[in-house]
Amino acid sequence: MSEPLTSTAAQSVCIIMAAKNAEATIGRAVTSALQQACVTEIIVVDDGSEDDTLAAAHASAQGSERLIAIALPENRGPAAARNIALARSTADFVCVLDSDDFMLPDRLSKMLPQAADCDVLGDDLFFCTTEDPTIKARDLLGLRNGRTRFVGLEEFVRSNITQPNQPRREMGFLKPLISRRFLLERGLTYREDLRLGEDYALYVEALHKGARFKLMEACGYVSVERGDSLSARHTIEDLRALRDFDATMLADRLPEGGRSAIAAHMFNTACRLDHRRLLQAKKERHYSKAVAILFETRGTAAYIMRSILRDKTGF
Repeated sequence: MSEPLTSTAAQSVCIIMAAKNAEATIGRAVTSALQQACVTEIIVVDDGSEDDTLAAAHASAQGSERLIAIALPENRGPAAARNIALARSTADFVCVLDSDDFMLPDRLSKMLPQAADCDVLGDDLFFCTTEDPTIKARDLLGLRNGRTRFVGLEEFVRSNITQPNQPRREMGFLKPLISRRFLLERGLTYREDLRLGEDYALYVEALHKGARFKLMEACGYVSVERGDSLSARHTIEDLRALRDFDATMLADRLPEGGRSAIAAHMFNTACRLDHRRLLQAKKERHYSKAVAILFETRGTAAYIMRSILRDKTGF
């Protein structure tokens, strides 16, 4: 583990924001970032937007020199946009803020005192929806009254395995403070071949490389749920890339608990991938291909049939 920053030192934070066609929401996100006193940099990377995303960001910043805006001529994906921001940052910590989410005032000032003994510090989430702006507690972590705890590779990975008819509790949703020095020393960046699960992949690699990953109660990250979010529109290629990331990790030397967890996550992703392939074949009326998928994916066929039944009956 890298030597953590001391709690007595002045700690600066860079907010990293990848944005595409976020004109309607980015103003609120930037404003909430500017409300955090410890934030010295807000790096917005416009990932090939077709609207006035950057103009909206500048308007909300009202001339603040803390805003650094970078425009990409074409869409490269959130991982690539975040890596560009990482390379530009000079702060002690980096923290991702999605362009359609926002933070409550003083979120980061509540977190920084807990950051002295860790490399990654994640706080639980609040959420609201585009239809109902009421902010509610997500309670992924079950932490209250100032409690904290550390999480290891196995527990983190298993939390990201989706369970049918169960509330989603993936720790991969967290938007933690991350020591920039730790990332630099370990040579870690976001995997640019991933457009789904890029956060999960970075946290897995960080844990594998010795990160002390600390969890604490919600301090004020508000996740805004949208039916048309990128995670809700993942493709066959997105799922295949995520499965292949797990396969790459399994090729490395891992502790047994972490290995079994990643194998289980890879199988879960493979099930979702094969289900999506089957639905796509059916949509395209390639019925022989759909039958072939069922026969060639016997390991995931039970999951596929349960998913079909659940879609038909709701159970």
